[in-house]
Amino acid sequence: MIGLALCNKGIEEIVSLDIKEILRKKSIKGRGHVTFQFEKEDELCKLAYISQSISKVILVLDSFEFKSQKKIIEQAGKLQLKWFNKDRKFKVDAKVIESDIEQEEIRGEIGEAIINSLTDYEQKVDLSNPDITIYIYINRNKA
Repeated sequence: MIGLALCNKGIEEIVSLDIKEILRKKSIKGRGHVTFQFEKEDELCKLAYISQSISKVILVLDSFEFKSQKKIIEQAGKLQLKWFNKDRKFKVDAKVIESDIEQEEIRGEIGEAIINSLTDYEQKVDLSNPDITIYIYINRNKA
């Protein structure tokens, strides 16, 4: 599995060292983020709890390059969301860096695509107290 650690630009090296010390994993530094491989989901929890240099720790469900916002929405509708069920509530959050995509607009469109992809039941949305947060991270032309 792939993890994504979001951080302030310029401290990627520190985050990379945190990942190495806490999880004993190698990582790849980007601009404002660091990616790494891991085996168990509780490793993400451990990293989020211990590291003081990371703003968010995320399980990557999909990663791709895009040319249009339509591609992002299409991919969101294809996500395998094993944590979802009729009793859980969700919301979509987003961070957009160096792209023309509007954060507020993409949140709603991704939420709608996810709801439309679930045919067995109607997924509940709760923007203030969700059980699950789907986080879309867009940096230039990569989501």
